Amino acid sequence: MSLYPMLLHDIVTNYENLLNKRNNSKDQLNTTVHKLNKYISCLAMTFTIIQLLKNPYLLRCVHIH
Repeated sequence: MSLYPMLLHDIVTNYENLLNKRNNSKDQLNTTVHKLNKYISCLAMTFTIIQLLKNPYLLRCVHIH
């Protein structure tokens, strides 16, 4: 599970870089934040899938309507 702290470090570093670039245009900033948000969403989904694979019993708790 050492992969997750490394990815989290990358996310924090990317946000710090965004904050440091004050001269970026608003469009560039919005695009970068959007990409970062998609990256975080993928990371969360991957983590959820890994947890479900490790513990299939969790699937019984999920009700699909």
